[in-house]
Amino acid sequence: CFFHPLLSERAPPPMPPDTKPRLASIMTDCWDHSPAVRPSFDQVLRRLEQVMLDYTFQKESAKMFWTKYFLEPTGSLKERVPWSQLAALLHRETKHPQNELADLGPLMCDPAASGDGPGGAVAPDAPPTTHVTLRRFNDLVVWYGAFYDRQTGSHTMRWIRQLNARAWFHGDIDRAESEKRLLNKTEGTFLVRLSNNKPDHPFTVSVLVKNPNRTVTAQHKRIKHIYGTQQWLIQVNNKTEEYKSLFDLVADRKCGFLIPCTKAGPQAGAAVYEEVQPGH
Repeated sequence: CFFHPLLSERAPPPMPPDTKPRLASIMTDCWDHSPAVRPSFDQVLRRLEQVMLDYTFQKESAKMFWTKYFLEPTGSLKERVPWSQLAALLHRETKHPQNELADLGPLMCDPAASGDGPGGAVAPDAPPTTHVTLRRFNDLVVWYGAFYDRQTGSHTMRWIRQLNARAWFHGDIDRAESEKRLLNKTEGTFLVRLSNNKPDHPFTVSVLVKNPNRTVTAQHKRIKHIYGTQQWLIQVNNKTEEYKSLFDLVADRKCGFLIPCTKAGPQAGAAVYEEVQPGH
């Protein structure tokens, strides 16, 4: 029984094996038989904010970066920060040009961070967001790599700018939106978007293909990236094809990606031509 150790043996119940150490510590302290040892509600709240970091970030270095700059000495955690503030910190850490960081704001910011609809959803007339949440920060690291890293961050941000300069890259859109953008286009039209099947498959390509009945429909293919390498993989005709870069993959016509579905609006980094790889 869950409560038997606590009531009869004065021992805390067993923890699930995947419990993070800081959460286990809070639970153990709260179950202590001595009231003087149990933490106050204020103490519990402060400690839970640190636990939030443990469960949000998949990469330890990303958690360390957010902790360094956005966990107050009092234990209070900033869950969302202005892109302008984060960009200044990234410039300090990586020496990446500030004007290029400013250009990346619309790509990096959380679409829901400035919403005022139900549950924080973006209202139809909401202005463009200017904030990055800690969950968005984690997603960005999974998608793009450690862009905050002092040694490799500037290189990674050059790659992000180069990727965003491609007409076929549509960023953080879902399956329904990708099909909407491909509507009434011809066979072979494609776009690349960020994928929810992360971290192994950080990107998805949506492409129009002709079916046996000669109708054209959207097909969605996940792109696998071996983290920290130049291995990019995709299934083509039931065979796994491997490429040295995402750009090589998209350019191979045997994949059926023939006509870029052009995105609307300005594209940060449009003048970047030298091909680079994401830094990890």
